Amino acid sequence: MRLNSLSLENVRSYDRLELGFRGSKRHVFVGSNGSGKTNLVEALSYLSWGRSCLRAAADDVLRWGEDFFRIRAEGTGDDGSVRSLEYVWQRAPRRQCATFINDVRTPLLKFVGALKTVIFLPEDLDLFTGAPQKRRNFLDVLISQNEERFVHLRIEYERLIKQRNALLKQVSEGQAGRDEIRLWDEQLSEVAAGIQLKRIALIERFTAGLPGSLGALGEEAGDAAMVYVRKTKSLDARELVRELKSLYGESCDRDLILQTTTVGPHRDDWYINLRGHRLEQFASRGQQRASLLALLLLSARILEESSGERPIVLFDDVLSELDGFHQKALLESLADHQVLITSTHPVPLKSETVEWLVENGKVTQPGPVRTAV
Repeated sequence: MRLNSLSLENVRSYDRLELGFRGSKRHVFVGSNGSGKTNLVEALSYLSWGRSCLRAAADDVLRWGEDFFRIRAEGTGDDGSVRSLEYVWQRAPRRQCATFINDVRTPLLKFVGALKTVIFLPEDLDLFTGAPQKRRNFLDVLISQNEERFVHLRIEYERLIKQRNALLKQVSEGQAGRDEIRLWDEQLSEVAAGIQLKRIALIERFTAGLPGSLGALGEEAGDAAMVYVRKTKSLDARELVRELKSLYGESCDRDLILQTTTVGPHRDDWYINLRGHRLEQFASRGQQRASLLALLLLSARILEESSGERPIVLFDDVLSELDGFHQKALLESLADHQVLITSTHPVPLKSETVEWLVENGKVTQPGPVRTAV
């Protein structure tokens, strides 16, 4: 889908904002820190993920003193179809959200992924060295945009983990019997196996494409692979369920002491293996960034291959962190995609670009399309 327009109402620094994106595939929003550039990226994440890419609560996204916010976009699919997407959240009279596709109210789980996006945030620069939760989220956001069932699995898994952890506390305090934990383990194993299998399938796709994607960025990486770190080993669904059930049982004593579930998909991780070593342990900062860009390119390709739609690619204040060669290679690889970039200063791009000025919560209408030399 290619955006034609975006409108915001009561979203952070914007009371009302109307933007049109016709005329170019590439748009750069230039402004100082705190001017409201990232708010635009966050708004699009609501239309794509059904939540903030910054993991912000809806109350924090709501403009001060208001009771609701609205985000709406209209665009054209790769098949020529015209589509509108809308996300509305209200604080009063009761907290709730409503989502719409083509002005028809749609359940949130069916709304997620209606707009395919790949979002590159400053915090992603530490993806390989940061917390495992960030790496799990990287996989899960991508899968969720293509598979509604996976969204169901994630929600159910979080519910079951919360229930099991509460039960662990009750058993530790003598308020429930240990046998009750086994009942939750059976349900948990089924859902956990579904999550792990989806992640495994995605990691296999990354591994298959990683050497070529790194090559497109001028990096030599014929043996590059993404490795999934998990306690389980099986690739068969039934065997994986049995394996997980056994692991939950074996960890029960430890879990009771800690009063939390210590094994399962919520504890899994992954890393990039390059030339026989973990990337974060030997690679330079530049090599790590090149690998991250390779994953970004692969994410866009996977979304397009799975859905038939080219995702919109958003760079939030990170393009300037790349050298000129990698900027050029990255944007050339994304030539067929609509790309939105935020930056604190003009970006010297060698292609037609619409430049917008963001200042004090206002976005100035662009002048003529600029072609950088």
